[in-house]
Amino acid sequence: MGEALAIIYEPSGAAQEYADLALNIYRGCTHRCIYCYNNGRFGKKDDFFKGAKPRHGIVQKVVG
Repeated sequence: MGEALAIIYEPSGAAQEYADLALNIYRGCTHRCIYCYNNGRFGKKDDFFKGAKPRHGIVQKVVG
């Protein structure tokens, strides 16, 4: 996914039932939930799960 994923995007699948748009401000995660769609499906390396960090320039990208 990386920075290529849009900051504001239209969710797909079951996520659409919650909102028409979503805001993705973080990169990474520390939870490793067993039901997570990212856990192994998208080839995420272990460093993805070592901490969540705000995306670089997030405020400028959203306000921009």
